[in-house]
Amino acid sequence: LADALVVGPSSRPPPGLSLREGEPFELRCITSTMSPLHTHLALRWELHRGPVHRSIIALSHEGRFHPGPGYEQRYHSGDVRLDTVGSDAYRLSVARALSADQGSYRCVVSEWITEQGSWQEIQEKAVEVATMVIQPTALQLAVPRTVSVTEGKDLDLSCNITTDRVDDVRPEVTWYFKKTPDASLLASHMLARLDRDSLVHSSPHVALSHVDTRSYHLLVRDVSKENSGYYLCLVALWAPGHNRSWHKVAEAMSAPSGVSVTWL
Repeated sequence: LADALVVGPSSRPPPGLSLREGEPFELRCITSTMSPLHTHLALRWELHRGPVHRSIIALSHEGRFHPGPGYEQRYHSGDVRLDTVGSDAYRLSVARALSADQGSYRCVVSEWITEQGSWQEIQEKAVEVATMVIQPTALQLAVPRTVSVTEGKDLDLSCNITTDRVDDVRPEVTWYFKKTPDASLLASHMLARLDRDSLVHSSPHVALSHVDTRSYHLLVRDVSKENSGYYLCLVALWAPGHNRSWHKVAEAMSAPSGVSVTWL
């Protein structure tokens, strides 16, 4: 059979694209056939990262869509889509980029013919369409290094957030208490949590509030010697996806804030 299959990216050379987590992107692959036979085309988008390559989504020669392993949920939620544009372009659309989407994108096209009631692949071609770099979300937290408070008074600790995200991300803020100064959650006790719906879950005599979307205050009322120790602030940023889904785009833990409770 003559080589009649043509496959190419929508632009040459294949571009290098840089996105932040949560941003949308789309890629196009142009393909056509000049075969005199009645053939059907099948197309598959692949993501290559070093020696590992994954199938993202495929359109079979019988017109059926097949999400690749690990992409099923994103496909069914509408986050990852494959559609046609005009008569010769196949578009991969991703509503919100994840860090796992970084890598080289290839379009693999095969040509099929039916003989005596069964399908047979007659040729396959692949082309690199783009290389994607996903920039991580910057997230930094600042808490007081040391605080001294008199027994019987209220302890007020602030956790200030710095991030480069300006879109609709929602923070989830959790304060922990522990007796040792290491910045881990081993042997820690959760005091209060503000979830991404702005609902507060807290222990008795503890309150969590926010002055604005970048400053969160822990209030411990009527402190005693038992409240001496180390306080940690954990923040996760969540971005909305399709069909009311959410995914975490960043998480950070503060340095421990040392609190000493003194006698009157």
